[in-house]
Amino acid sequence: MKKTFKIIFKNELAIVLSLTNERIEEILANVEKELSKKEFSGVVVFDLLIGNGLSDRFYKAKFEKTINLKTFTSMKVVNDVVADCSNTFYAKKLDLIESSILPRIEKQKIIKTLKKYISAPQSELILA
Repeated sequence: MKKTFKIIFKNELAIVLSLTNERIEEILANVEKELSKKEFSGVVVFDLLIGNGLSDRFYKAKFEKTINLKTFTSMKVVNDVVADCSNTFYAKKLDLIESSILPRIEKQKIIKTLKKYISAPQSELILA
C-alpha cells in the first residue's frame, strides 16, 4: 500500500504533508494511528498542497489520542517553522507537484516558489 502522507515533528507540532490527491477524510484514521504510535499530543498541521494548491493549503487541529474535529480549522497564516518545513520537503519532492491534479499554471507557480528551498538542509527535520 502506497503511503499517502508524511509526518514531520517539529517544535511540538506534527506537520502532516500530503503525498497524493487524497482528501483529508481519507487519511485521517491513518494519521491518528501514526500520531498515537509516537505518543504525540498537541497541534497537528495538515499541508494539503498536492490536492488543494496554494489557496486552501493549511489546516490545523488538536490531537489527544484522536483528532478533535471541533478544533479543525483552516489556517490563513502559518508560522515560519511550518512554512519552512513544508516548503523544504516539497522542494525536494517536485515530482509530487508535477504528478498532482492541479492545473498546469498552478503547478508552475508552486514549483517556481519551491525552488528556493531546494538547497535547504533537511537534517534538522524529524520524519515519521
